[in-house]
Amino acid sequence: MDAGNDRIPTTIDLLNMVKELIAKEKGDGKPVSDYALSKRLGFSSQRVYKLTDGTYTLDDEGCEVVSKLLDWPLETVLACVYLERSKRAEKETLSQAWERVCLKVVPSFAPAFIGLSGILVAASHLLPG
Repeated sequence: MDAGNDRIPTTIDLLNMVKELIAKEKGDGKPVSDYALSKRLGFSSQRVYKLTDGTYTLDDEGCEVVSKLLDWPLETVLACVYLERSKRAEKETLSQAWERVCLKVVPSFAPAFIGLSGILVAASHLLPG
C-alpha cells in the first residue's frame, strides 16, 4: 500500500485485489497473469501493464470496472484513486482533502490488509449498518 498512508489502497493495490479474486475463482493456486487481469477487466494488455507498473492510475471508467468486480462502492474506489493522482501531481492541498475523504469512505483499512481475507474484512466495514 501507499507508504504515506498504508490504510488507503493505490491503483496497484486495487488491481492486486482483483487478481486475488481471479485466483480464488480459478482455485488452482497459480499466480494470475497480467493478461488474465486485462481480460477480466476488459482492458488492453498495454493498459494493464502501465497500471501495474505504476505508470498510470485508473481512470474513472477503470474505477467503475474495479469497483464492480470488488463489489465496493464506486465512490470508495474513486476517492482512493483521486488521492493517488493528487499525490503524484504533488498537490498538497488536494492530497490532504482527498485523504480526509478517503478516511471517511475507507474507514477500516488496516496495515495488515493483505490477501483475500483482508479484502473481505475491509469490505464488511464498507457496508452500511
